[in-house]
Amino acid sequence: MMNKGPILYISPAGSDGDGGSPDAPLATVREALRRLRGQTAPDRPGEIRLFGGEYRMAESILIPESCSWLTIGAVPGEKPVFTGSTRLSPGRFMPLAQAEGPRFAAKERIPAAARDSVFVYDLGAEGIPAGTIQKNGFNWPQAACYPELICDGVLQTLAQWPNGRDLTRSDLLAGWDKPERLERYTPEMRNAYRAALEHGARQGAIARDFFADKCGSPTPCEEIMRMEGPALYCRGDELAGRAPAWAREPEGWLCGYFGNNYADDMTAIEGYDPDNRLLRLRQPVMYGVADHWLAVRGKNLLCELDAPGEYYIDRQENRNVLYYYPKGGTPRGKRLSLKSFSEPFFRLEGARHVTLSGLTLTAGTGSAVILADCRDCEIRECEIFNFSLDAVRIGRNNGVITSDPTYAVSNGGYRNRVTGCFIHDMGGGGVYAAGGDMKTLEPGGHTVSGCEFRNLSMLRAYTPAVWLEGAGSAAQNNYIHDCPHMVIQIMGNDMLVKHNRIENVCLHTSDQGAIYAGRCCNWLGNVITGNIIRHVGAKDNHGVYLDDGMSGAIITHNCFEDISGACVFSNSGFGHRIEDNVFFTDENAVRAWSFPFTRPVPNERVLRARFNNALRPGDGAFGSNTPEHIQAWYAHYAKDYPYLPALYFPSEDQGHPDDGNSVLRPAHAVYRRNVIVGKGRLHNGGEEFTRYYDEIFGLPLFTAASSTALGLNETDCTVREDSALSADPDFGPAWIRKWNRAMLGKE
Repeated sequence: MMNKGPILYISPAGSDGDGGSPDAPLATVREALRRLRGQTAPDRPGEIRLFGGEYRMAESILIPESCSWLTIGAVPGEKPVFTGSTRLSPGRFMPLAQAEGPRFAAKERIPAAARDSVFVYDLGAEGIPAGTIQKNGFNWPQAACYPELICDGVLQTLAQWPNGRDLTRSDLLAGWDKPERLERYTPEMRNAYRAALEHGARQGAIARDFFADKCGSPTPCEEIMRMEGPALYCRGDELAGRAPAWAREPEGWLCGYFGNNYADDMTAIEGYDPDNRLLRLRQPVMYGVADHWLAVRGKNLLCELDAPGEYYIDRQENRNVLYYYPKGGTPRGKRLSLKSFSEPFFRLEGARHVTLSGLTLTAGTGSAVILADCRDCEIRECEIFNFSLDAVRIGRNNGVITSDPTYAVSNGGYRNRVTGCFIHDMGGGGVYAAGGDMKTLEPGGHTVSGCEFRNLSMLRAYTPAVWLEGAGSAAQNNYIHDCPHMVIQIMGNDMLVKHNRIENVCLHTSDQGAIYAGRCCNWLGNVITGNIIRHVGAKDNHGVYLDDGMSGAIITHNCFEDISGACVFSNSGFGHRIEDNVFFTDENAVRAWSFPFTRPVPNERVLRARFNNALRPGDGAFGSNTPEHIQAWYAHYAKDYPYLPALYFPSEDQGHPDDGNSVLRPAHAVYRRNVIVGKGRLHNGGEEFTRYYDEIFGLPLFTAASSTALGLNETDCTVREDSALSADPDFGPAWIRKWNRAMLGKE
């Protein structure tokens, strides 16, 4: 029989000198943890119960192994709120005209027309952290973001220009674009392009070219940061008139999309050459600059503090002064705070059976909760919002780009869970869950279930609601909606993505998927089943995107509707099993590309290295796996991939053999018992794909003109028992029953 363990109570009005009872609560979780260290056990689990109110973060709360078997949760009926923001008293804002002396010297940069509307707050005088601005973006090392001002619960805007639109090639040019796009330029655009080149425009170093998969020998990120940045020609006269003031700003940045429209980036403004109308930028951007994709804004520019809701922090010479243009003409009567706490609120290290329950965590420039080497811990029924990075991070990666062959995960622990949480309004993503072993296929066992995710990735792309890495973890029964980018990412083996409802995602960019997986031909055993994926927007975004050789996905019993690209897109993978799905489409439901017939194929270095790391016999060091582990792979995957022992990665001398057992060929796929609603086809059926299949590939297939004709309920996607499917011998009542169980989460 389990004994009742120690219980301590905490209140914002408590004292760390008291006893921790309901009538004499403590003030901090840190003091409660100190008292409970070593006092809990499997048969004596402890509790820390929090009364409602606001708990302001001053340092991370560390939960070590010695504080295992512990629940930290809300007193029933109470709402404890942990916040990383500092309240700003409206009465301490002063009009700009009253800010005198060298501490407020920066005010001269504010546009004259806006000065009567700007107020000043001396953060330094109150010891309020002013934070920093660091380079962030797609494939760059993740760093805490800049502080953000909050007014009445709404994030305000860092001083920027333009307001309400982006700068595009109508305003700026690097003088580079793909040849096929240059051919389509108008005469006016060609003239502008030539002028940009004549005046010295250039895209600078392309950071992506210096990573291991591109050049073989990676360049340290710190060295890449010191390479040449872009020099952009100011085509528009209005921007050319503003650029000299931008160049005088000490911490100005150009932020947005440079080389394509799925990789956000930022680079500091270094200077301006008025003779050549060149805006010089300090650091390179990841993919260089392609004029077609330019969509950027100047940010953190005091000289552009000209619109209600904008703010700026002057950090020069440690002044730490906030300048703010409030809506409504005054900060009076508003709830104002500055989000600048950059550390995780809770850090669990080596903990066992620790639960955070019923807490509200908000307003940090980093992440909310980090777990390292933990087992059986749970984040349960918490609300997490307004963080700049990911809400919860389980384990970590080694910090190199995901397409680097040496990319690896560690410190994930086992069987950690995020359950029933509401995660929303995030600069980054939801839950990053790394665990398990891709060499041995030992599962991490992490689960993200029963959560709602909304409005994520507001500061960074490729920060999904759920990111599964390693082996053997799951995302299931989640509701994910209204997010600008992709929302579930898979990198590893044996992941389960089940019974999630995904709606209104991939709204801002292209070449993404609601569920994205890549890049490895031996990341097998990933099951995507029972999901409803609807309203995947923007241009050419897919329901499920299997990228750069990703292979062996098992995609069953999913409903795809209103997908701007393909319902399932496979970029050069083999062995996908696509069965028993319903596709609403007037196009090809499944679009399959194949590797080109020349070597090297795209990303060949990383594909070969990852294949060898799993299936090339050796001592198990990088680039090989032990014979024992390889045999375990063959046994583990014998049912789903019986051909696995025959697969090989062809040598360069072999070229591109026409052999279905080459991992570079799109063989071994199974498409069957799918349903098309609309005028579409099942797949694009190019010769390089169909050559490996016979005439019955893709059959049986059922088609219906509409959901009404199919008898499909548009709310939960179940199918009526009297649907026309019931009379089809290849489908029938058994198919309908199994489909409905999958849609209702009972399969």
